Formats: sequence, C-alpha cells, structure tokens
Amino acid sequence: MTNDELFLLDLYNHQEYAFTFERPEFLYSDAEIFALEFLENGHLLAVLQTPLNGELLLCELELDRIKRKTNIVDKVLETKMKIEPHRRLLAINDDQGLLLVSFPIKINKSQDFHIELLHCTRYIKDKTGGKLSIPVKYNAPREMVLHHAAVARNHLYLFDSLDVKMCICFPITGAQIGRANTLMAHGDCPPNSSIMTSVFRAIEDVVLVYVCQDVSNANAQPQLYALDLMRLSFQRVALQLSNHQIRGKVCICVGGNETIYLQGDCLDRQCPNRLHFYRIDLLPLMNLPKMISTETSSTPSSGTSCSSSAYSINSIGSSASSVVPTIPSRYEKRRGRAAEKKITVNDERPNEIVGFIVGVIVGE
Repeated sequence: MTNDELFLLDLYNHQEYAFTFERPEFLYSDAEIFALEFLENGHLLAVLQTPLNGELLLCELELDRIKRKTNIVDKVLETKMKIEPHRRLLAINDDQGLLLVSFPIKINKSQDFHIELLHCTRYIKDKTGGKLSIPVKYNAPREMVLHHAAVARNHLYLFDSLDVKMCICFPITGAQIGRANTLMAHGDCPPNSSIMTSVFRAIEDVVLVYVCQDVSNANAQPQLYALDLMRLSFQRVALQLSNHQIRGKVCICVGGNETIYLQGDCLDRQCPNRLHFYRIDLLPLMNLPKMISTETSSTPSSGTSCSSSAYSINSIGSSASSVVPTIPSRYEKRRGRAAEKKITVNDERPNEIVGFIVGVIVGE
C-alpha cells in the first residue's frame, strides 16, 4: 500500500502539517499529483496524472485538519488532456487560478500549429467550459524550440529556448484568438544557455524569470529577471536572499499582501537545511514598468533591489520524491539580507493564500 502525504506550511502561524493523501478509488487509484493550487474556499485543486497513459484529471481536495487527511469533494473530472510526445504540457497561472496548456516543442519556419488550454480553476468551480483547442496562425521567422509559457491579460506567451528575447504572443479569447505575432524583447536579458533550467511566472504585466543554473557557466549564481510585457523590456533584479541560493526544483508562488514565495533546493549540497523558502516583497517588481520608463543609459546594471525573509526546511531523506521541492520534516525561520535596506517582515495574514503545499512524499 502506498503512503502519500501532503505537507502544508501555514503562512500565518509558521506551523507545518502533514496530511495523508487519500487516493481516488478504482479507476484512479494509481494516479499521481501533477500540480496543486489553493482555491478561494481553502480547498485544494489537484491535477492528477495517470501513469499508464499520461492522462490528466481534476479533483477538489478538502483538508481535514482533525484527521490529518484529504477528502475528495464531489467527483474526479476528466480534462481530456494528456502527456504526448513532441509536445510540452505545463501547469501555469493567470490572475484567476491554474491553467493547463499544451503546445508543440518544435515549430518549423512558417508553420501553423495548435495549442490546448484548460482553465482548471474555473472548470472545477463552475463545472462548465472544458478544454479548448486553439489553432494558431503563425508565420515563424525560423525554427523555434518552445519551452516556457505565461498568460497575461488573456494573451498566451510562448518563449523560444534558442533565443530568450523572442516569444510568440496571441490572444486566447475574442475575435483575434489564435492570431500570433513575434515579439522581440530588449534590455538585460537572461543568457540563452540558462533558459532550459529557468522558472517563469507571470504576475500582472511582469514575467519573473528565475535562472536556476547557467549551463555555460557552472560557477554562475542564480539570478532573477523581470520582463515588462507592456514595454517588452528585461531587467535583472538585484536580489540577495541569503548565503543559501536556491537552484533545484524551484517553485514561485504568489501570496497576499504583495508578496511572492520562492521555494527550492539549496545550492550548497552540504546544507543541513536542504529546502529553503523566501518571502519577497512584490511591490518593487510591480513598479518595474514605471522604473524602466524613467531609466537612462547610465543606470547601473544591478537593477531593482528586493527585500526578503527566508524559511529553511530540513529534508527527511533522499528516498522522497516530490511534486514541488523535497519534503521537509521540520523548518526554522531565517532572516535573509536585503541588497540595500533593512528587511521588514510582514506579519499580517495573507489574503489570497492561507498556506503553502510544499511537497508530496510517496513511499511503500
């Protein structure tokens, strides 16, 4: 019998809770968790993947804090989406919740293609809609290899791993749906050799790009970049989290009170606290469009400074496998270092997220 657990870090009281994941019975008893997202009612939206054929399913999970287990609310829903060869399937977020998007990995010159899209949060809440298959009219200037995606203001952005400055953009609603254009960004861009190991997250009109590792420079430190979608301008963010940089299994979560949470494995392999959390002030990042528009050529390349507070978590062992970073057994709060100013920790309770699921452990 498998023993699956979810670990919840409460952002208000800084307590950690373990919940037994009650798997769906019969047809879906072997399903694995593909993605998780909090709903407005405090429940979890779970995207499940069947290991046999890679099909994805949706269900709503209630967290029973008394019995410390999850309960499936209502029924398991089919998404009609699955993992396919030569296509990439991602769980991404817009301002209303979690989406699944599937697109071809490789696009040849002057090649049209199609994407599949499902807004999971709307679907699980209203039980209406479903998967959309959108034909994309696009005259690619050259061969492109797509790896990352982001959604902002009902437009989908697909990023080329061969040239991070280039992306495909098209509406996913309205009369112009699927009519794509090539966009070229400028500014202080991430190195192309780092894109395959980077994490993208759209927040309003800004796409955060956390560069975990630059394969062309093994000694390079992780970096954070911000892409202003309104001006198509990249800027490197001067972010000093602490002496413990995050490199592996990185996840970016948007919280309340204008904060984001950065989670991942420590760059230092000898670190006793393998998994780290950082709470980062989001306000400087949201002011990037205004700041970029007033910059001059003499502006230092160090970019914007962000303050942060760090959370370190001990790993319970190498046998754990996780949907997001490695599973903790306990955690301790640590103070990070701001680049230019003293860190202030916001102790108010987040409005948009009441906790953070930090992993799933699977064992016999």
